[in-house]
Amino acid sequence: MNRPKNPLNSDDERKKVQSMDIDSFTVFLFRWLKDNLNTDRINYRDYYPIENLGGDLFPGGPRDPISEQDRFKLSEAIVNLERKRLVVRVFDRMGRKPVICLSTIGVKSDVDDYVLLLVDKAEDIVTALEEKIGRLDNVVRQYYLESLRAYQEELYISSVICLGAASERAIHWLANAIEANYPSYRKRIQTKRNNNIRELTKYLSDNVIPNVSSYDKTFAQTLVERLDGLAKVYRENRNEAGHPKTVEQSWLNEDQGYLLLCFRRYIATISEAVTKSATPTTV
Repeated sequence: MNRPKNPLNSDDERKKVQSMDIDSFTVFLFRWLKDNLNTDRINYRDYYPIENLGGDLFPGGPRDPISEQDRFKLSEAIVNLERKRLVVRVFDRMGRKPVICLSTIGVKSDVDDYVLLLVDKAEDIVTALEEKIGRLDNVVRQYYLESLRAYQEELYISSVICLGAASERAIHWLANAIEANYPSYRKRIQTKRNNNIRELTKYLSDNVIPNVSSYDKTFAQTLVERLDGLAKVYRENRNEAGHPKTVEQSWLNEDQGYLLLCFRRYIATISEAVTKSATPTTV
């Protein structure tokens, strides 16, 4: 493969790439490689000559040498991606030229809502989410951020525990909003809260949400499904990670990555429920 499928055709596009800081360029390069390399899971070892990358991404064009500054930036970005085990630098089939191809992890790093968990900064992932759904509860935000950071550092047990804590706090966030706006549920919510998070979640799902969200049954059903499904998974994973019974536990990159992506939809639904509870209906 000598030419990109989706080249940068204008000087403005290339100058924008040239002006990126190294973190932004690393993200851009990985996305560009994902877009231009064959990522079929059966036959994915399509490769790209490294010597062509500079001419395809920076000002000047394919036949013009790039500046030393741009060359250094490109090399540093490739090293960053190698460190995250997203790409592999090898020689072409003739053994003459260094080429770059996606690793197995790189191939499996799917884009979801334009988020690449192993490349995008944790702070940027959270900020982008808040731009869509509004400010998160401070405790939810902190634990979610820590879970993302731990995942990116391959500290999967820490990521599991922090994501479980973020999920549990989200349920309390929702319960607090309902308490404030529906006084008739306050006493029972406080009782369930004093027992355990499982009882509180079940009470909200079975007795509260179907009533307070009766005006929007589709939303109520979605919220209940995410509390009964994802909240349970996050809680059980956290408990298992925090109270190990054996030394054989394993937390896979793919599994935790999937749950982190699911958390975006989970917390968006809870945030919407918190907002809607501020305009209570008669129950």
